[in-house]
Amino acid sequence: MSAGDIIYVFVVLVLLLAGVYIVVYFMKKAMFRFDNSTMQNVSIDLISVRGIMPKKYIGIVKVNDDFYLIGISENNITKLDKLNSEQFADIEFNSSKTGANFAGILKKAFNKEQN
Repeated sequence: MSAGDIIYVFVVLVLLLAGVYIVVYFMKKAMFRFDNSTMQNVSIDLISVRGIMPKKYIGIVKVNDDFYLIGISENNITKLDKLNSEQFADIEFNSSKTGANFAGILKKAFNKEQN
């Protein structure tokens, strides 16, 4: 095997890897594209988040007029429970401030649910 053959193999290898990288790049862009026009009337607010372990959180999210208790990890978001809107009727929310008292909100929600 001559030096020219080795250089040829490396050039082909680099071109092949560059081609695979370009294909993967465009596939990722196409996979994560979605239509924003269908989401214009959806209001999503993060009410409060509390860390329970490293890289694991529990949160309350308001989607339109519904409240959801969600679990958040590094690779996943899970809906834990749907909370009744009446449970939050007397609580003031500020959508720009996520520092709401998480424990107080959760206690009120579950105390009203048990009564």
